[in-house]
Amino acid sequence: MLEISQLNVAYDGSQILRNVSLSVPARQVVCLMGRNGVGKTTTLKSIVGLLKPVSGAIALDGEPLDGLRPEQRAREDEVHSHFAAHGLHARNRIDE
Repeated sequence: MLEISQLNVAYDGSQILRNVSLSVPARQVVCLMGRNGVGKTTTLKSIVGLLKPVSGAIALDGEPLDGLRPEQRAREDEVHSHFAAHGLHARNRIDE
């Protein structure tokens, strides 16, 4: 189970996510929907480790994901994410 608890994320001092909590049971599909600028991509980038939360927790099967770099999360099958519109993958190098 993926669990997000009281997640807060900011860009350059501007808070984007405020106390976001979400539980996703194993083998379930979830869709994040909303208008532009409401934090969908920020939430996903935080889960895969591309953004560091100001506070809150992200755990998979009870194990905290903080401290793991994006490539570690992908390599260990912790979290997979694909941002088709942006071409971002947790396993990409900076030059890709």
